[in-house]
Formats: sequence, C-alpha cells, structure tokens
Amino acid sequence: MDPQKITGSWAEGFTLDVHMKSADFVGYDGAGHAQFENKVRSELGEAVYQLKYGTRDPKEARRLAITAASFAKKWKVKIDAVVPMPASKRRTVQPVEVVAKHLGELLGAEVVNDAVSKIKDTPQLKNVGVDERKKLLAGAHKVDPTRIKGRNILLLDDLFQSGATMNAVAAILRSKGGAAKVYALALTRTKR
Repeated sequence: MDPQKITGSWAEGFTLDVHMKSADFVGYDGAGHAQFENKVRSELGEAVYQLKYGTRDPKEARRLAITAASFAKKWKVKIDAVVPMPASKRRTVQPVEVVAKHLGELLGAEVVNDAVSKIKDTPQLKNVGVDERKKLLAGAHKVDPTRIKGRNILLLDDLFQSGATMNAVAAILRSKGGAAKVYALALTRTKR
C-alpha cells in the first residue's frame, strides 16, 4: 500500500495505492480509447478489478474494506457516515456500495448509499479537459440533505483518475447537503 494525499473540495483526502503498477501502451482502439497489454495491477488494484469485472467475489469487498478501515483508523478523522460515490455504470451489484457497507461496519459509521444520486448522464471524462469536465458535471448529481446535514462524511470511491467527479460530489455534499466536513478516500488511483 502506498497512500497518497489528494487535494480537492474536501477537508482532506487520500488514495491508498496505484491501480496499475505497469502496462505497455499498444495504441488506440476504433473509439479512440488507449489500449494496454501486459498489465500488472497492485494488490488493491487487482482486488478492485476482480470485484468489478472478474470473479466478483464478495470476499474482495471485505478485504478492501479491512484495508481502508485500517488506514482510516490511523488517519484519525471523525467520520459519522460513509457515502459511496454514485456509480457511473448501472450494475446489479455496485462494488463501491458493497465495500462501503463493510467499511461502515468496521468504522461504526452509518452507510448512506442514497445520499447522492446521479440525475444526468455524462460521457466518459478521461479524454476531456478540466473546464469541459466541470461543464459536463454541472447539475449531474443531487443530494439528500436529510441524511447528511451537519455530519462528517467519508466519500468513498474505488478508482481516482482526475478527481473531477469526486470533487463535484464533495462540493454538493457541502453546499447543498450541509455536511460538516467531507473527507475523500479512493482505494486506487491512476498513475497520472
């Protein structure tokens, strides 16, 4: 594990490790998406990958939550509720929500899956500039203040890329949701 501090519209934030240790760039596909081979994921990156796309073994969620809880306890911030990032893709089981459930149990904090919901579809943001990301994310989420007002929130995500979406959600948790403080924690990060 290699925690890194991340800055954004939260009081304090961290990512726990890189998602991918190495990969060889082989070009772009027909849609213009970068393609890689010989991927070597970190231990946490592999667990996230397996939970989302591979075995989908619930033990991976528990293992990720134990790692996150261990870090959060050393972090020594007061957390009243864990809020998972709203999913960008519809799945029967949302991996971040499953990890959040276990993390909440381990930290003794309520998990509020429905505090923030996505109300507007947005395209993939990885090939979009910072200003354009802000425009695309404006009005994309809504918050239920009755669940978070005055509380210290741990905003949880599985993969931190640019931070644009996490920033937008953290900002709305504070501005429209009335959260006392928002802390950000992502299990993995891209190397950028």
